[in-house]
Amino acid sequence: MRTLGARLALWYSLVSTVTLFGLLAAGYFLLNRHLERGVDLQNAAEFHRLIANGSLPQPGAESPGFLVEVRDARGAVLYRSAALGVTVLPEAGKTVTIGALGRHRVGVFQKDGATVKVAVALEPVRQVMLGYAEISLVLICLVLLISLISGLALSRAALRPVRAIQETANRIRLDNLSERIPVGDSQDEIASLAELLNEMFDRLETAFAEVRRFSAEASHELKTPLSLLRLQAEKLLNDGRLGAEQDEAVQEQLTEINRMQHIIEDLLFLSRAEAQAIKPRLVRRNPREFLGELTEDAALLAEQAGVQFRAQIAPEGEAAFDAQWMRQALLNLLTNAFRYSGRGSLVTLGSEFTLDAWRLTVEDEGPGVPEADRSRIFERFVRLDDAAERGTGSGLGLAICRSVLAMHGGTIQAEAGKRKSGLRVVCEIPLGGAPRTMDRLPEREQAAD
Repeated sequence: MRTLGARLALWYSLVSTVTLFGLLAAGYFLLNRHLERGVDLQNAAEFHRLIANGSLPQPGAESPGFLVEVRDARGAVLYRSAALGVTVLPEAGKTVTIGALGRHRVGVFQKDGATVKVAVALEPVRQVMLGYAEISLVLICLVLLISLISGLALSRAALRPVRAIQETANRIRLDNLSERIPVGDSQDEIASLAELLNEMFDRLETAFAEVRRFSAEASHELKTPLSLLRLQAEKLLNDGRLGAEQDEAVQEQLTEINRMQHIIEDLLFLSRAEAQAIKPRLVRRNPREFLGELTEDAALLAEQAGVQFRAQIAPEGEAAFDAQWMRQALLNLLTNAFRYSGRGSLVTLGSEFTLDAWRLTVEDEGPGVPEADRSRIFERFVRLDDAAERGTGSGLGLAICRSVLAMHGGTIQAEAGKRKSGLRVVCEIPLGGAPRTMDRLPEREQAAD
Protein backbone atom coordinates (compact mmCIF):
# COMPACT_ATOMS: atom_id res chain seq x y z
CA MET A 1 0.00 0.00 0.00
CA ARG A 2 1.86 3.05 -1.25
CA THR A 3 -0.75 5.71 -0.45
CA LEU A 4 -1.61 6.98 3.01
CA GLY A 5 -5.33 6.68 2.29
CA ALA A 6 -4.99 3.01 1.36
CA ARG A 7 -2.93 2.28 4.48
CA LEU A 8 -5.48 4.05 6.70
CA ALA A 9 -8.32 2.10 5.09
CA LEU A 10 -6.44 -1.17 5.56
CA TRP A 11 -5.70 -0.45 9.20
CA TYR A 12 -9.30 0.61 9.80
CA SER A 13 -10.53 -2.60 8.19
CA LEU A 14 -8.10 -4.79 10.15
CA VAL A 15 -8.94 -3.15 13.48
CA SER A 16 -12.68 -3.48 12.82
CA THR A 17 -12.34 -7.11 11.75
CA VAL A 18 -10.07 -8.11 14.63
CA THR A 19 -12.38 -6.38 17.11
CA LEU A 20 -15.40 -8.22 15.72
CA PHE A 21 -13.48 -11.50 15.72
CA GLY A 22 -12.59 -11.02 19.38
CA LEU A 23 -16.19 -10.23 20.31
CA LEU A 24 -17.53 -13.23 18.37
CA ALA A 25 -14.91 -15.51 19.93
CA ALA A 26 -15.90 -14.34 23.40
CA GLY A 27 -19.56 -14.81 22.44
CA TYR A 28 -18.79 -18.34 21.25
CA PHE A 29 -17.18 -19.24 24.58
CA LEU A 30 -19.99 -17.66 26.65
CA LEU A 31 -22.74 -19.24 24.55
CA ASN A 32 -21.12 -22.66 24.80
CA ARG A 33 -20.92 -22.36 28.59
CA HIS A 34 -24.51 -21.17 28.75
CA LEU A 35 -25.74 -24.10 26.67
CA GLU A 36 -23.73 -26.56 28.77
CA ARG A 37 -25.29 -25.13 31.94
CA GLY A 38 -28.66 -25.59 30.27
CA VAL A 39 -27.80 -29.23 29.61
CA ASP A 40 -26.77 -29.64 33.27
CA LEU A 41 -30.15 -28.25 34.28
CA GLN A 42 -31.83 -30.78 31.99
CA ASN A 43 -29.91 -33.61 33.68
CA ALA A 44 -30.94 -32.29 37.11
CA ALA A 45 -34.57 -32.02 36.02
CA GLU A 46 -34.51 -35.58 34.68
CA PHE A 47 -32.98 -36.82 37.96
CA HIS A 48 -35.70 -35.13 40.01
CA ARG A 49 -38.36 -36.61 37.73
CA LEU A 50 -36.89 -40.09 38.14
CA ILE A 51 -36.95 -39.92 41.98
CA ALA A 52 -40.27 -38.10 42.18
CA ASN A 53 -41.87 -41.16 43.85
CA GLY A 54 -39.21 -41.14 46.58
CA SER A 55 -37.34 -44.24 45.39
CA LEU A 56 -34.36 -44.84 43.16
CA PRO A 57 -34.97 -44.69 39.39
CA GLN A 58 -36.68 -47.74 38.02
CA PRO A 59 -35.41 -49.60 34.92
CA GLY A 60 -36.72 -48.04 31.69
CA ALA A 61 -38.06 -44.96 33.45
CA GLU A 62 -35.60 -42.51 31.77
CA SER A 63 -36.95 -40.10 29.18
CA PRO A 64 -35.99 -40.48 25.50
CA GLY A 65 -32.53 -39.06 24.85
CA PHE A 66 -31.32 -39.63 28.41
CA LEU A 67 -29.04 -42.38 29.70
CA VAL A 68 -29.05 -43.48 33.34
CA GLU A 69 -26.65 -45.43 35.49
CA VAL A 70 -27.38 -46.27 39.17
CA ARG A 71 -24.79 -47.67 41.58
CA ASP A 72 -25.12 -48.50 45.28
CA ALA A 73 -22.80 -47.29 48.02
CA ARG A 74 -20.34 -50.12 47.29
CA GLY A 75 -20.20 -49.21 43.58
CA ALA A 76 -22.21 -52.16 42.33
CA VAL A 77 -24.41 -51.43 39.35
CA LEU A 78 -28.07 -51.46 40.26
CA TYR A 79 -29.28 -50.34 36.83
CA ARG A 80 -27.89 -48.87 33.64
CA SER A 81 -29.44 -47.96 30.31
CA ALA A 82 -28.91 -50.61 27.63
CA ALA A 83 -27.59 -48.00 25.18
CA LEU A 84 -24.54 -47.46 27.39
CA GLY A 85 -23.05 -50.75 26.34
CA VAL A 86 -19.68 -51.17 27.99
CA THR A 87 -19.23 -47.43 28.54
CA VAL A 88 -18.82 -46.45 32.18
CA LEU A 89 -20.07 -42.99 33.01
CA PRO A 90 -17.46 -40.91 34.90
CA GLU A 91 -17.76 -40.24 38.61
CA ALA A 92 -17.50 -36.44 38.30
CA GLY A 93 -19.86 -34.60 35.99
CA LYS A 94 -18.18 -33.90 32.63
CA THR A 95 -18.41 -34.62 28.93
CA VAL A 96 -17.87 -38.15 27.66
CA THR A 97 -18.08 -39.84 24.26
CA ILE A 98 -20.36 -42.89 24.18
CA GLY A 99 -19.59 -44.98 21.11
CA ALA A 100 -21.76 -44.17 18.14
CA LEU A 101 -24.05 -42.05 20.33
CA GLY A 102 -21.50 -39.25 20.36
CA ARG A 103 -20.64 -36.76 23.08
CA HIS A 104 -22.82 -36.63 26.18
CA ARG A 105 -22.94 -34.37 29.21
CA VAL A 106 -23.02 -36.33 32.49
CA GLY A 107 -24.67 -35.19 35.74
CA VAL A 108 -23.90 -37.05 39.01
CA PHE A 109 -26.45 -37.05 41.87
CA GLN A 110 -26.88 -38.80 45.26
CA LYS A 111 -30.01 -40.57 46.52
CA ASP A 112 -30.21 -42.68 49.71
CA GLY A 113 -26.48 -43.47 49.55
CA ALA A 114 -26.68 -44.49 45.89
CA THR A 115 -25.11 -42.62 42.99
CA VAL A 116 -27.33 -41.72 40.09
CA LYS A 117 -25.66 -40.63 36.85
CA VAL A 118 -27.74 -38.99 34.15
CA ALA A 119 -26.33 -38.26 30.66
CA VAL A 120 -27.85 -36.38 27.72
CA ALA A 121 -26.53 -35.95 24.17
CA LEU A 122 -24.65 -32.74 23.28
CA GLU A 123 -25.53 -32.96 19.56
CA PRO A 124 -28.09 -30.11 19.79
CA VAL A 125 -25.43 -27.94 21.44
CA ARG A 126 -22.93 -28.84 18.73
CA GLN A 127 -25.41 -27.90 16.02
CA VAL A 128 -26.11 -24.55 17.67
CA MET A 129 -22.41 -23.78 18.02
CA LEU A 130 -21.73 -24.84 14.41
CA GLY A 131 -24.45 -22.48 13.21
CA TYR A 132 -23.00 -19.72 15.39
CA ALA A 133 -19.54 -20.29 13.86
CA GLU A 134 -20.91 -20.19 10.30
CA ILE A 135 -22.83 -16.98 10.99
CA SER A 136 -19.73 -15.49 12.64
CA LEU A 137 -17.58 -16.31 9.59
CA VAL A 138 -20.09 -14.63 7.27
CA LEU A 139 -20.23 -11.58 9.55
CA ILE A 140 -16.43 -11.32 9.65
CA CYS A 141 -16.19 -11.42 5.85
CA LEU A 142 -18.96 -8.83 5.51
CA VAL A 143 -17.39 -6.54 8.09
CA LEU A 144 -13.98 -6.91 6.41
CA LEU A 145 -15.43 -5.91 3.04
CA ILE A 146 -17.67 -3.13 4.35
CA SER A 147 -14.98 -1.68 6.60
CA LEU A 148 -12.47 -1.70 3.74
CA ILE A 149 -14.86 0.16 1.43
CA SER A 150 -15.99 2.59 4.12
CA GLY A 151 -12.36 3.04 5.22
CA LEU A 152 -11.35 4.02 1.69
CA ALA A 153 -14.25 6.47 1.49
CA LEU A 154 -13.49 7.96 4.91
CA SER A 155 -9.77 8.24 4.19
CA ARG A 156 -10.44 9.96 0.87
CA ALA A 157 -12.77 12.42 2.59
CA ALA A 158 -10.32 13.01 5.44
CA LEU A 159 -7.35 13.47 3.09
CA ARG A 160 -9.16 15.71 0.60
CA PRO A 161 -7.68 18.86 2.20
CA VAL A 162 -4.22 17.29 2.01
CA ARG A 163 -4.69 16.58 -1.71
CA ALA A 164 -5.81 20.17 -2.21
CA ILE A 165 -2.64 21.35 -0.46
CA GLN A 166 -0.54 19.02 -2.63
CA GLU A 167 -2.14 20.19 -5.89
CA THR A 168 -1.79 23.86 -4.98
CA ALA A 169 1.80 23.46 -3.77
CA ASN A 170 2.65 21.64 -7.00
CA ARG A 171 1.34 24.59 -9.03
CA ILE A 172 3.49 27.07 -7.10
CA ARG A 173 6.65 27.40 -9.16
CA LEU A 174 9.26 30.01 -9.91
CA ASP A 175 6.93 31.81 -12.30
CA ASN A 176 3.89 31.46 -10.01
CA LEU A 177 5.08 32.27 -6.50
CA SER A 178 2.07 34.45 -5.69
CA GLU A 179 -0.46 31.60 -5.48
CA ARG A 180 -1.33 30.38 -2.00
CA ILE A 181 -2.97 27.33 -0.46
CA PRO A 182 -6.60 27.93 0.53
CA VAL A 183 -7.13 27.74 4.30
CA GLY A 184 -10.48 26.44 5.55
CA ASP A 185 -12.47 27.55 8.58
CA SER A 186 -11.98 24.30 10.49
CA GLN A 187 -8.91 25.53 12.42
CA ASP A 188 -7.63 21.95 12.66
CA GLU A 189 -4.20 20.46 11.98
CA ILE A 190 -4.71 20.63 8.21
CA ALA A 191 -5.53 24.34 8.38
CA SER A 192 -2.44 24.91 10.53
CA LEU A 193 -0.31 23.07 7.99
CA ALA A 194 -1.74 25.17 5.14
CA GLU A 195 -1.03 28.38 7.05
CA LEU A 196 2.52 27.23 7.78
CA LEU A 197 3.15 26.41 4.11
CA ASN A 198 1.70 29.77 3.04
CA GLU A 199 4.08 31.53 5.40
CA MET A 200 6.95 29.57 3.90
CA PHE A 201 5.83 30.51 0.37
CA ASP A 202 5.67 34.17 1.49
CA ARG A 203 9.28 33.97 2.58
CA LEU A 204 10.28 32.22 -0.66
CA GLU A 205 8.51 34.82 -2.78
CA THR A 206 10.26 37.61 -0.89
CA ALA A 207 13.63 35.89 -1.23
CA PHE A 208 13.18 35.30 -4.96
CA ALA A 209 12.06 38.90 -5.45
CA GLU A 210 15.24 40.07 -3.73
CA VAL A 211 17.34 37.77 -5.91
CA ARG A 212 15.64 39.04 -9.08
CA ARG A 213 16.06 42.63 -7.97
CA PHE A 214 19.74 42.05 -7.21
CA SER A 215 20.30 40.34 -10.57
CA ALA A 216 18.58 43.15 -12.45
CA GLU A 217 20.36 45.92 -10.56
CA ALA A 218 23.76 44.23 -10.67
CA SER A 219 23.43 43.51 -14.39
CA HIS A 220 22.36 47.07 -15.07
CA GLU A 221 25.21 48.52 -13.05
CA LEU A 222 27.75 46.30 -14.82
CA LYS A 223 26.73 47.36 -18.30
CA THR A 224 28.33 50.84 -18.11
CA PRO A 225 31.76 49.70 -16.78
CA LEU A 226 31.88 46.94 -19.37
CA SER A 227 31.03 49.39 -22.13
CA LEU A 228 33.85 51.66 -20.96
CA LEU A 229 36.28 48.73 -20.87
CA ARG A 230 35.28 47.79 -24.40
CA LEU A 231 35.74 51.33 -25.65
CA GLN A 232 39.18 51.56 -24.04
CA ALA A 233 40.25 48.23 -25.55
CA GLU A 234 39.01 49.20 -29.01
CA LYS A 235 40.83 52.53 -28.68
CA LEU A 236 44.08 50.71 -27.89
CA LEU A 237 43.62 48.54 -30.97
CA ASN A 238 42.82 51.50 -33.20
CA ASP A 239 45.91 53.44 -32.05
CA GLY A 240 48.16 50.77 -33.55
CA ARG A 241 50.84 51.23 -30.88
CA LEU A 242 50.61 47.69 -29.48
CA GLY A 243 52.93 44.85 -30.20
CA ALA A 244 51.73 41.53 -31.61
CA GLU A 245 51.39 39.86 -28.20
CA GLN A 246 49.71 42.90 -26.67
CA ASP A 247 47.35 43.15 -29.63
CA GLU A 248 46.38 39.47 -29.19
CA ALA A 249 45.82 39.98 -25.43
CA VAL A 250 43.53 42.96 -26.06
CA GLN A 251 41.59 40.93 -28.64
CA GLU A 252 41.04 38.20 -26.02
CA GLN A 253 39.87 40.83 -23.56
CA LEU A 254 37.35 42.12 -26.10
CA THR A 255 36.09 38.57 -26.65
CA GLU A 256 35.56 38.05 -22.92
CA ILE A 257 33.96 41.50 -22.54
CA ASN A 258 31.50 40.65 -25.33
CA ARG A 259 30.75 37.34 -23.63
CA MET A 260 30.10 39.06 -20.30
CA GLN A 261 27.85 41.62 -22.00
CA HIS A 262 25.79 38.80 -23.51
CA ILE A 263 25.49 37.13 -20.09
CA ILE A 264 24.39 40.41 -18.52
CA GLU A 265 21.79 40.96 -21.25
CA ASP A 266 20.50 37.42 -20.72
CA LEU A 267 20.28 37.98 -16.96
CA LEU A 268 18.41 41.23 -17.47
CA PHE A 269 15.98 39.46 -19.79
CA LEU A 270 15.41 36.62 -17.34
CA SER A 271 14.86 39.01 -14.43
CA ARG A 272 12.37 41.08 -16.43
CA ALA A 273 10.62 37.98 -17.75
CA GLU A 274 10.25 36.43 -14.31
CA ALA A 275 8.94 39.76 -13.00
CA GLN A 276 6.45 39.73 -15.94
CA ALA A 277 7.84 43.08 -17.07
CA ILE A 278 8.08 41.89 -20.69
CA LYS A 279 4.87 41.84 -22.69
CA PRO A 280 5.26 39.80 -25.88
CA ARG A 281 3.57 41.09 -29.01
CA LEU A 282 1.33 38.12 -29.68
CA VAL A 283 0.07 38.15 -33.24
CA ARG A 284 -2.12 35.34 -34.52
CA ARG A 285 -0.59 34.22 -37.78
CA ASN A 286 0.36 31.34 -40.01
CA PRO A 287 3.93 30.36 -38.97
CA ARG A 288 4.83 29.29 -42.54
CA GLU A 289 6.90 32.38 -43.37
CA PHE A 290 8.43 32.54 -39.87
CA LEU A 291 9.60 28.91 -40.03
CA GLY A 292 10.84 29.34 -43.59
CA GLU A 293 13.18 32.17 -42.60
CA LEU A 294 14.25 30.34 -39.44
CA THR A 295 15.16 27.12 -41.28
CA GLU A 296 17.32 29.06 -43.78
CA ASP A 297 19.37 30.56 -40.94
CA ALA A 298 19.49 27.22 -39.11
CA ALA A 299 20.80 25.50 -42.25
CA LEU A 300 23.75 27.92 -42.34
CA LEU A 301 24.51 27.23 -38.67
CA ALA A 302 24.30 23.48 -39.33
CA GLU A 303 26.68 23.74 -42.27
CA GLN A 304 29.15 25.61 -40.08
CA ALA A 305 28.87 22.92 -37.37
CA GLY A 306 29.19 20.07 -39.87
CA VAL A 307 25.85 18.43 -39.16
CA GLN A 308 22.75 17.71 -41.20
CA PHE A 309 19.62 19.73 -40.61
CA ARG A 310 16.08 18.82 -41.57
CA ALA A 311 12.81 20.72 -41.03
CA GLN A 312 9.66 18.62 -40.94
CA ILE A 313 6.62 20.87 -41.12
CA ALA A 314 3.25 19.15 -40.70
CA PRO A 315 -0.03 20.64 -42.06
CA GLU A 316 -0.26 24.03 -40.46
CA GLY A 317 -2.79 26.16 -38.67
CA GLU A 318 -2.55 29.50 -36.93
CA ALA A 319 -1.04 30.41 -33.58
CA ALA A 320 -0.53 33.61 -31.59
CA PHE A 321 3.18 34.20 -30.97
CA ASP A 322 5.90 36.85 -30.86
CA ALA A 323 8.18 36.10 -33.80
CA GLN A 324 11.22 37.84 -32.28
CA TRP A 325 11.19 35.94 -29.00
CA MET A 326 10.25 32.59 -30.57
CA ARG A 327 13.08 32.98 -33.06
CA GLN A 328 15.55 33.51 -30.22
CA ALA A 329 14.23 30.50 -28.30
CA LEU A 330 14.32 28.16 -31.31
CA LEU A 331 17.78 29.31 -32.37
CA ASN A 332 19.00 28.65 -28.82
CA LEU A 333 17.62 25.11 -29.00
CA LEU A 334 19.05 24.49 -32.46
CA THR A 335 22.47 25.92 -31.53
CA ASN A 336 22.61 23.57 -28.54
CA ALA A 337 21.64 20.63 -30.76
CA PHE A 338 24.31 21.51 -33.35
CA ARG A 339 26.95 21.93 -30.63
CA TYR A 340 26.42 18.53 -29.02
CA SER A 341 25.81 16.48 -32.17
CA GLY A 342 28.66 14.70 -33.88
CA ARG A 343 29.76 15.65 -37.38
CA GLY A 344 27.44 14.19 -39.98
CA SER A 345 24.63 13.49 -37.49
CA LEU A 346 21.09 14.70 -38.03
CA VAL A 347 19.23 17.50 -36.22
CA THR A 348 15.50 17.78 -36.87
CA LEU A 349 13.12 20.70 -36.35
CA GLY A 350 9.48 19.62 -36.29
CA SER A 351 6.30 21.68 -36.34
CA GLU A 352 2.76 20.34 -36.00
CA PHE A 353 -0.62 21.35 -34.69
CA THR A 354 -2.67 19.37 -32.19
CA LEU A 355 -6.24 20.14 -31.23
CA ASP A 356 -5.15 22.65 -28.62
CA ALA A 357 -1.48 23.54 -29.18
CA TRP A 358 1.23 24.42 -31.67
CA ARG A 359 3.99 21.88 -31.01
CA LEU A 360 7.62 22.46 -31.98
CA THR A 361 10.30 19.82 -31.51
CA VAL A 362 14.08 19.89 -31.81
CA GLU A 363 15.75 16.47 -31.85
CA ASP A 364 19.42 15.62 -32.18
CA GLU A 365 21.61 12.52 -32.23
CA GLY A 366 24.04 13.67 -29.56
CA PRO A 367 24.89 11.94 -26.27
CA GLY A 368 21.54 12.89 -24.74
CA VAL A 369 20.78 13.94 -21.17
CA PRO A 370 20.16 11.57 -18.22
CA GLU A 371 16.52 11.41 -17.20
CA ALA A 372 17.28 12.83 -13.74
CA ASP A 373 18.80 15.99 -15.31
CA ARG A 374 16.19 16.69 -18.00
CA SER A 375 14.19 19.10 -15.86
CA ARG A 376 17.33 20.80 -14.44
CA ILE A 377 18.73 21.87 -17.81
CA PHE A 378 16.12 24.64 -18.04
CA GLU A 379 17.35 26.31 -14.84
CA ARG A 380 19.85 29.17 -14.71
CA PHE A 381 23.59 28.41 -14.99
CA VAL A 382 23.00 24.64 -15.18
CA ARG A 383 25.64 23.00 -17.31
CA LEU A 384 26.12 19.25 -17.29
CA ASP A 385 29.54 17.68 -16.98
CA ASP A 386 30.10 17.45 -20.74
CA ALA A 387 29.26 21.13 -21.29
CA ALA A 388 31.39 22.20 -18.35
CA GLU A 389 34.38 20.26 -19.70
CA ARG A 390 33.96 21.87 -23.11
CA GLY A 391 33.67 25.32 -21.49
CA THR A 392 30.86 26.24 -23.87
CA GLY A 393 27.80 28.31 -23.12
CA SER A 394 26.80 30.28 -20.07
CA GLY A 395 24.03 27.99 -18.87
CA LEU A 396 21.36 30.61 -19.61
CA GLY A 397 20.20 29.63 -23.09
CA LEU A 398 17.65 27.00 -22.06
CA ALA A 399 16.47 29.14 -19.14
CA ILE A 400 15.72 31.87 -21.70
CA CYS A 401 13.81 29.31 -23.80
CA ARG A 402 11.68 28.41 -20.80
CA SER A 403 10.96 32.07 -20.06
CA VAL A 404 10.01 32.75 -23.69
CA LEU A 405 7.59 29.80 -23.71
CA ALA A 406 6.18 30.94 -20.35
CA MET A 407 5.54 34.41 -21.82
CA HIS A 408 3.42 32.67 -24.47
CA GLY A 409 1.59 30.61 -21.86
CA GLY A 410 3.33 27.50 -23.20
CA THR A 411 5.55 24.73 -21.88
CA ILE A 412 8.91 23.21 -22.69
CA GLN A 413 10.26 19.81 -21.69
CA ALA A 414 13.08 17.46 -22.59
CA GLU A 415 12.75 13.76 -23.29
CA ALA A 416 14.76 10.93 -24.81
CA GLY A 417 15.25 11.06 -28.56
CA LYS A 418 13.06 8.79 -30.68
CA ARG A 419 16.01 7.76 -32.81
CA LYS A 420 19.04 5.75 -31.73
CA SER A 421 20.21 8.38 -29.21
CA GLY A 422 20.09 12.07 -28.45
CA LEU A 423 17.68 14.52 -26.88
CA ARG A 424 14.25 15.69 -27.96
CA VAL A 425 12.99 19.06 -26.71
CA VAL A 426 9.24 19.64 -27.05
CA CYS A 427 7.71 23.15 -26.97
CA GLU A 428 3.96 23.74 -26.95
CA ILE A 429 2.04 27.00 -27.31
CA PRO A 430 -1.71 26.83 -26.61
CA LEU A 431 -4.02 27.76 -29.45
CA GLY A 432 -7.16 28.62 -27.56
CA GLY A 433 -9.14 26.79 -30.25
CA ALA A 434 -8.93 24.13 -32.96
CA PRO A 435 -6.42 24.86 -35.73
CA ARG A 436 -7.42 25.54 -39.29
CA THR A 437 -5.57 23.02 -41.45
CA MET A 438 -3.59 24.38 -44.38
CA ASP A 439 -1.20 23.14 -47.01
CA ARG A 440 1.98 21.33 -46.06
CA LEU A 441 5.30 23.09 -46.42
CA PRO A 442 7.91 21.13 -48.39
CA GLU A 443 10.55 19.44 -46.32
CA ARG A 444 13.83 21.31 -46.20
CA GLU A 445 17.03 19.40 -45.81
CA GLN A 446 20.52 20.77 -45.65
CA ALA A 447 23.69 18.80 -45.09
CA ALA A 448 27.20 19.84 -44.32
CA ASP A 449 30.32 17.79 -44.60
